[in-house]
Amino acid sequence: MSSEKRQRQRENRMRAAAEAERAQKRSSTTRKVLRLVLAVAAVLLALLLWSVFTGDDSDDGDSEADNGDAAVAAEPTEVTSFETDEPGDEAPSATEAAAEAEADSVPDEETAEAEADSVPDEAAAPDPTSCPAVDGSDGPLSQFDAPPPLCIDPDTMYAAAFDTNMGSFTMLLDPALDIDSVNNFVVLGRWGAFDGTLFHRIISDFVIQGGDVQLDFGRGGPGYQFTGAFPPADDWYRIGSVAMANRGNPATNGSQFFVITGPDGAGLPPLYSPLGHVVEGMDVVMEIEGVATGAGDVPDQDVVVNSVTMSEASQAQIDAYTDARS
Repeated sequence: MSSEKRQRQRENRMRAAAEAERAQKRSSTTRKVLRLVLAVAAVLLALLLWSVFTGDDSDDGDSEADNGDAAVAAEPTEVTSFETDEPGDEAPSATEAAAEAEADSVPDEETAEAEADSVPDEAAAPDPTSCPAVDGSDGPLSQFDAPPPLCIDPDTMYAAAFDTNMGSFTMLLDPALDIDSVNNFVVLGRWGAFDGTLFHRIISDFVIQGGDVQLDFGRGGPGYQFTGAFPPADDWYRIGSVAMANRGNPATNGSQFFVITGPDGAGLPPLYSPLGHVVEGMDVVMEIEGVATGAGDVPDQDVVVNSVTMSEASQAQIDAYTDARS
């Protein structure tokens, strides 16, 4: 075969291949156009259907989108039924009712002021450096940073009425004996410091001792010490006398005290600041003295001071005191 013939064959094959490629491209383009046409048709159909099923049936023909409401609830909201107060009133919408309820819940200025006036002020905490209320309403308080100020009348005798779980008795407190010790006792009593304490030490024929406001069996006190007076005479102590307990020195007075119940107590050295004398219920004091005790003279059963009430002494109590000391 001549070279010219072979050349023509190559050219024919190339033309055939090129024609086949062009035919293939035309077929691909046709398919793409067809798909695009189908897609556009589908979109147009969907828009047509949407306009048919979502159109507004109202007389003015406006669609919901035309009135400016862009938000559409995905789920139905709960509808609340409202009853009208009067026949013919139109029931308010849920939004309007909520607004009205909120408005009703806001008090007017006059009401707000009245409510503010009705709120009581916080009770002021008692000042432990001041004199407590005479009626004892400021307590209870039993710990202080310093001895109390003078809160009693030096010319007035006072009565301390003890209510215990074994009965009641009353001691008269005489400021003429030792104004500092009597003032201290009266103030502690008005603070309620003795309420709930114990007679923690009982010794037959000697004393009953109490006033440990920390309930530490004779080791507790009010948080301070002060210096009291010595008794007016070396033989001042007698059965029924009341004095401050200390460490053998009136400069170590605190809150503890004792009542003398026997001759051993009456023979004490004059080292304990005098307070006064039991003028009522000495039988109860002696009953307390009769309680059995264990180690350290601690009673086997609790002798509890339920309360101590302070008051000015009555004339009958003053007379009983005068008789007891004569």
